[in-house]
Amino acid sequence: MAEYPDIDELEKLWPEEGYAIIIEDEMKPPDSDDFVNVLNEFDAPDVELPAPKSSYSYFVHDASGNRYGREEWHAFRTLKDAIGTVLTEYPVTKKLQELKQKGRRWWKRDDIIWFEIVLSLSTLRGSYGSQIVVDDEGRIDEHRYGSVAFRTLEQVDPDHRYSYLESRLYGNVAMHPTKAEAMVSNFQRVKESYGGPQGVKKAFKQKDGVQAKMEFLKQFDWIGEKYARNIPMDLYLEDFREFIAIDTRIEGILRECGYPFENRGYDNHEQFLQAIAAELGLEPWELDRTLYNFEDEILAAM
Repeated sequence: MAEYPDIDELEKLWPEEGYAIIIEDEMKPPDSDDFVNVLNEFDAPDVELPAPKSSYSYFVHDASGNRYGREEWHAFRTLKDAIGTVLTEYPVTKKLQELKQKGRRWWKRDDIIWFEIVLSLSTLRGSYGSQIVVDDEGRIDEHRYGSVAFRTLEQVDPDHRYSYLESRLYGNVAMHPTKAEAMVSNFQRVKESYGGPQGVKKAFKQKDGVQAKMEFLKQFDWIGEKYARNIPMDLYLEDFREFIAIDTRIEGILRECGYPFENRGYDNHEQFLQAIAAELGLEPWELDRTLYNFEDEILAAM
């Protein structure tokens, strides 16, 4: 039986720049030279795929090696155009600069890893939980944060630490009993393994590379793939500016633009958005923060 060609190995099907429409002729043997061909090439993603036709399949390939089916290509163009509109009509650049400055400022704190662990836990399943550590403008509120700061928890009797945290989180954070338990566990890990906030930040900085840093953060309770990316992205660390942290807001935007979310994995979602960022001339980090902070405007522009 003839085997389908390995599309990834057919370099001629990916343009050196821009995009190419690819046609697969299902009436021909899959191992024939002309089973797959380049139909057309173009510079910008402003071309529709040909109408569906019996026995033919159409795809778009880009210069970065991404492959788009009909649904994905429609979603790509829809979302790219909507974000492009928002970039021109709203103060996105100003907001991104503020977030970059905030990240650099926060990174200077000795207790920043502990702060980010607390912030991550408090916002999981409900972003309103951030109110226990930041104000309405997203700035660290030292008074609010002070009640769950590492130095404060050190002064609390270990036998009462859980009940203390549960009372602080009650009414302010979703799933407060479970998160209080996780904070106690994470406090103990930071204390016993690193001696405190300064030690855990130093250990994090010493990790070499993105994956090592993410694995370091994932040792803490309830810090999974998403938050292990988002924490260093929050701080605008250089190693993490090529990432997208897929959260519920971004997931909703992807679904709304027609992207086949259920049939793709996390890496596919991220690659799809990274390609849009490249087309718009943005860092993936900049696109991530634009999607998060201008969600309503992007949805309205679709």
